[in-house]
Amino acid sequence: MATLIWPSLLVQIILTIFIYLVLLSPHPKNWHNDVAFWIVFGNSLRYLFASTIGNFFGDFVNGYCLSKMKILLRGKHFWMRSLASTFIGETLQTIVVFIITFSGIVSNEDLLRINVSTIIFKIGYACIFVYFTNKVVKKIKTKECLDVYDNDVNYNPFKL
Repeated sequence: MATLIWPSLLVQIILTIFIYLVLLSPHPKNWHNDVAFWIVFGNSLRYLFASTIGNFFGDFVNGYCLSKMKILLRGKHFWMRSLASTFIGETLQTIVVFIITFSGIVSNEDLLRINVSTIIFKIGYACIFVYFTNKVVKKIKTKECLDVYDNDVNYNPFKL
C-alpha cells in the first residue's frame, strides 16, 4: 500500500514545483494576467500540504478498510467493500484537504457545503463505476488465478 502512496506524493511535489516556477518566471511585457494566475495557482503550496496530508490518510484508511473487509467478508461482495472503503477514505481525505485548504478563506458554512457536495460527487462517481471495476477485478482474478488476502500484513505506511 505504501508503494502506491509515496509515488503519488512525489508527483504532487513535482507539479507544485513546476507551478511555482511558471508563476515566478519572467513574462512578456504585454502580459497583464499575473494577478489572475496568482489567484488561481498562488495557493499551490497550501494545497500541496493539504492534499499530501489528506491523501496520505484517505488512501491509507481506504486500503486498510478494503483489506480488512475482504477478510471479514471472506472475499465476497467486492462492490460493497469497494464502496464502503471508498466512502470512508474519500470522506476523510476530503474533510482534511478542504479544512486545511479553505480554512480562513471561506466561511464555515461554505466549507461544510463544499465538503458535503464533494463527498456526494465522489461517492456518486464510485457508485457509477463500481460495476465496471467489479468486472475488471473478476477478470484479473480469473486470468491470474490469484486472490490475495492480507492476513498478517503490517499496515505501517512508512514501511516500504
